Amino acid sequence: MPDIVLTRSSAYTDRLRAYKVFIDGEQRGDIRNGGTERFSVSPGGHSVLLRIDFCRSPELKLAVGPGDFHVSCGSNVNPLLSLIYIFMPGSWIWIKSAA
Repeated sequence: MPDIVLTRSSAYTDRLRAYKVFIDGEQRGDIRNGGTERFSVSPGGHSVLLRIDFCRSPELKLAVGPGDFHVSCGSNVNPLLSLIYIFMPGSWIWIKSAA
């Protein structure tokens, strides 16, 4: 069974808080600052979304094959500009395929 391997960059913003990991709409765990987590999935199409409080990442659509699929994420927010991002909750976290 393949895994989605999610790696979070290490950053000052949100460093003490975990992002909740949703795969196909189901909360599967969390990821901490600078961490790497593995989530087993079946081959095929999947979506990954990250949340912290009411803020989130864009939804990332994946086509997972028989091997592991690598995804990276992190905060878009500069601590000095965090109030601006409260009004853009869908852009707080970046997420991308690391293929």
